[in-house]
Amino acid sequence: MASKTKINIRTILSALIFVSVLFSCSRENDTPLTTNPFKFKKKLFGFVKDSVLNRSIAGAELTSFPDMKTVFTDSAGYFEFTDLNEDEYVIVIDRQFYHEDSVTVDLISNDTLQIDFNLERIRTEFYNFEINFAEGYTDNQTPQMPAIFMNMQTEEDFECYNYVIVTQNSFQNNFVGINFVTIDLPGGVCVTAIGPATTKIPFNVSPGTYSVSIFFEDVEDRYNLFVTDSSLFAENVETYFTKLDFKKYWRKPVNSFVYLCGTTSRTDWIYEDFIDTLKSKVAITEFFFPEDGVKPYAESTYGHVINYPARYFKYNSDADFESMEFILENYSSEVIGNLSGVAVSLRNWKNQFYYSWN
Repeated sequence: MASKTKINIRTILSALIFVSVLFSCSRENDTPLTTNPFKFKKKLFGFVKDSVLNRSIAGAELTSFPDMKTVFTDSAGYFEFTDLNEDEYVIVIDRQFYHEDSVTVDLISNDTLQIDFNLERIRTEFYNFEINFAEGYTDNQTPQMPAIFMNMQTEEDFECYNYVIVTQNSFQNNFVGINFVTIDLPGGVCVTAIGPATTKIPFNVSPGTYSVSIFFEDVEDRYNLFVTDSSLFAENVETYFTKLDFKKYWRKPVNSFVYLCGTTSRTDWIYEDFIDTLKSKVAITEFFFPEDGVKPYAESTYGHVINYPARYFKYNSDADFESMEFILENYSSEVIGNLSGVAVSLRNWKNQFYYSWN
């Protein structure tokens, strides 16, 4: 049975062995202790896992006492001692980020013995995260070119809405490494609403295939990210503490915009009427996103009696989209007027937006 303690077991056992050797050497008439070469060598083996994640732990160091032989676990968490004597041993296991552990084993009555370890982490806070890869903006209220981000949030809600996930990130050729550091409250000021801790990591990458690794201490979650001009596609390779919100995301086409409209039941005609007005003044072409991915624009309005599905269009030039501001202003003034419960908005791929209520 394993006995856990905060005292370094290996240090104590080594000291006891050292004292024992000194004592035995001081006895004048002692017969030197020799190992019987004809004794059958015993085998001790097993596996080491993380008690929280149930994952194999590679690189754990195991030392047998009193003979002080050392082995390390392989990538599957497997270890073995193959040349132990017929004796009773204390096996001590140590691994960075985990509490040291030990167990006493009997190799007198057992020729081969399996003993497995489930190590407990030193760090008690172990978070689970939801992630996705999508286009976005550094400031949602400012016109700018779209960029690719990895969005990350905790599954757990915190008592303050503004907790942030702190990471250290590295980009090398087609490899991206994201190292989790901590959860922090910026400035120590709490926004008193419940919500997850979040972060938004910019990915300044060109079309291609990328390996993305997210690290929590010694644990590594791995993804493949496929970037094209039209989409982002992520697939998990091996995961323990993160999960994807979605796999496929459609990117915003150049010179595209979304049309959103919400009305009352008495003003439902505005949904089609405004688009007909727009088409009569600007050359626009409607298009549709495939259904096998997340759309990059909002899919409908909300909060109205009738929330219509979004519609997506392309235009020819920046000047065309800029002209829509005046078209919408005139329509709002002349048609919508004082009608309540009506909202029309246009937002393009560069985060320029026009509202009927401005």
